[in-house]
Amino acid sequence: MLGARIAVALGAAVAAVILSTGAAFGATVTKTLNFPLSGNSTTNIFDEPFSCCHIVVGDPLNIDTDIHGGIALDVKTSANAGTHNDLTFTDTNLRQGSTLDLSNTFTRDSQSLGVDYTLSGDLNVFGFDLTYDKTEGDVIANCGLPLTSDSCSDTKSITLFDFTPIDIGVAYLQVSFNADITTSASITGDGVTSHRTLTAGGTDVKTPTDLTFTSTPQTLDESAPLPCTVPAGQPVNYAMGDESSHVNGSLTEGFGASVQGDAFLRVPLAPDVHLFTVGPFGFPNLFDTPPVTFNTITLGAPAQNVDLGTLLPNETAPTVAMDTIPTGTEGNPVQLNVTGTGPGGSLSPCGTSGLTFAWSFDDGGTATGQSPQHTFAEEGTHTGTVVVTDPTGLSTTLSFSVPVVDAPLTLSCATPPVSLQAFNGTVAALQDGNPGAPLSDFTATIDWGDGSTSSGTLSGGGGNYSIAGAHTYASTGYFDVNVHVDDEGGSSADTTKPCTVLVFAFAPGGGSFVVGDGSSGIGNPVTFWGAQWAGQNVLTDGAAPAAFKGYAKSPASPTCGATWTTDPGNSAPPPAGPLPAYMGVISTDSATKSGSQISGTTPHVVVVQTNPGYAPNPGHAGTGNVVAQVC
Repeated sequence: MLGARIAVALGAAVAAVILSTGAAFGATVTKTLNFPLSGNSTTNIFDEPFSCCHIVVGDPLNIDTDIHGGIALDVKTSANAGTHNDLTFTDTNLRQGSTLDLSNTFTRDSQSLGVDYTLSGDLNVFGFDLTYDKTEGDVIANCGLPLTSDSCSDTKSITLFDFTPIDIGVAYLQVSFNADITTSASITGDGVTSHRTLTAGGTDVKTPTDLTFTSTPQTLDESAPLPCTVPAGQPVNYAMGDESSHVNGSLTEGFGASVQGDAFLRVPLAPDVHLFTVGPFGFPNLFDTPPVTFNTITLGAPAQNVDLGTLLPNETAPTVAMDTIPTGTEGNPVQLNVTGTGPGGSLSPCGTSGLTFAWSFDDGGTATGQSPQHTFAEEGTHTGTVVVTDPTGLSTTLSFSVPVVDAPLTLSCATPPVSLQAFNGTVAALQDGNPGAPLSDFTATIDWGDGSTSSGTLSGGGGNYSIAGAHTYASTGYFDVNVHVDDEGGSSADTTKPCTVLVFAFAPGGGSFVVGDGSSGIGNPVTFWGAQWAGQNVLTDGAAPAAFKGYAKSPASPTCGATWTTDPGNSAPPPAGPLPAYMGVISTDSATKSGSQISGTTPHVVVVQTNPGYAPNPGHAGTGNVVAQVC
């Protein structure tokens, strides 16, 4: 008894809707979804008058008659088909981060087109009116579910009635009437459609879609990634909604008939004795109906789903390495990047989107993301780590070093073109490629061009600095000022070209010589002292008085925009000499005399390279050439 129960249980398992084939680890697995499709429709074929079958029966019954009346045929068509989908994959695909390489193979199984005939009407046979309503079915094999088109036919013989038209006591006649119906079907289908979902832990891992199969067998690639965001241990489920198909077509019915009579003799106390058989009389293909379109047969099968297996945990940590690290420059961002070393350059079986990147640097900085930038404030070989973690918690740690060099320095001239002998101001501009460099990083030395040097003073920030210094020249003339800067990181720079400054002085002892502004263009020869000063200088605001010889005793140091005053002739008196080789003089636009005072304005101060021959006596003119404008 127990053995019988086990056998029944095993049989039920084999016949289950969802079949499973066990497999060893790494082997191919096949899961099967079964879909029994069915549907039906009804079509009226004909309702026609009928006459046929002249029958003659001789002695002892002597019958001469035919059959006539009316006959109607209704046909109910039905389709039945089994289909199944084999889902084939390997069990190692069911792991976080892997690709479920699954194929869905659709196969059409056994099928049939069912035809139920309903014949009704009345016939007159041997003078008897016989009414009948008879239904019988037929099955046309291999014609149930065309995925595109099909045709088939079959003949069914249906006995409409048996009756006894003649009974003379000792003998009687038993007559049977059969309708022979040949059904020819031409049918088309639109394939089999089902709504497919593929989920892991209830999350879609492939976009749900409608699948339509139009041939058999037919294989569709259903490969899909299994994300690491789905927890391990969750079921991977493949489901297909209610499968459906539609069958359309037409039926052509051929109608024939056959009649047979059997005579029997009654024998008392014994079975009737069969005397003879009349017929059968066959009347094939009495008529054919034109093709009749039957209603669409809509086939359906209930939804099926199958758990492919349980999602296994990811076992592979991120497959990563540091990309090529460029040499960095202090104060400037360095581009870093993590690259993949897995199949196809992948960073992890879990994909890139689920990874986290935690960067840390030896200067205390941190960063996130696969390709961050980091700025090191100082040169040197810096170190760091990046921890790459996937959604399952597996991580890979990479250590790296970044060579960082001192930022380049650039020095350019900023020295003014002219200066008094006591110089105090900016001499050069410094640019550092490290915008964060502090002033304490730099040491500046100024070579003044006269054989002396001194330290420079830096100011500024953000990579742009000024270098200033103070120095008193012992003489006048042109001097080439050079600047050198050292960075504590090892970089150094010199001015790209000498910074030339023209050093000048005003007349010794205070006061200043004067030239006319219309005569003091750069490169012009000028007379700044002498008896003929008024005639040799052009003033844009009128001629100068003859008593003015070219020396203004006030102010002691002229400035642009100031008023100057003096006494006539050489009564100021002018300096005894010698004069500076390069001397600053007033360039005036006016000179007017009021009483014993001569005065004017100072629109400009120019530098004159003096010639020999000057003496404080107006008869010894002071001359030279204008070489620069101070203001």
